[in-house]
Amino acid sequence: MKTEIECVPCFVRQAAEAVAFTAEDSARGETLLRKLLREIADAEWQGSPPVMGQRIHRIIRRELACADPYCELKDRMNRAAARLLPGLRETMRAQPDPREAAVRMVVKERRPS
Repeated sequence: MKTEIECVPCFVRQAAEAVAFTAEDSARGETLLRKLLREIADAEWQGSPPVMGQRIHRIIRRELACADPYCELKDRMNRAAARLLPGLRETMRAQPDPREAAVRMVVKERRPS
């Protein structure tokens, strides 16, 4: 897959989100985001979108000395999922076919709001 113009908003969102999660100083965050926007604008778009995402995140990790900008968010989401797990297990066990219930929970259709 080649990078297309439609990919650019996602690159910008990714960059802004990761900087917001990690930059403790808003002026430093703004400087870094401006650098990332220039990087996105100046990049060759012949490669795939994941290559650009990787470049963005490498710059963020290097500039902010942060191994994972999403670490705190992932930890919070994992704790939330762990709190839900006992109730989900109980719901599955109460069904005639617990395996089918588990599969149905995982693939539950999401409807637009």
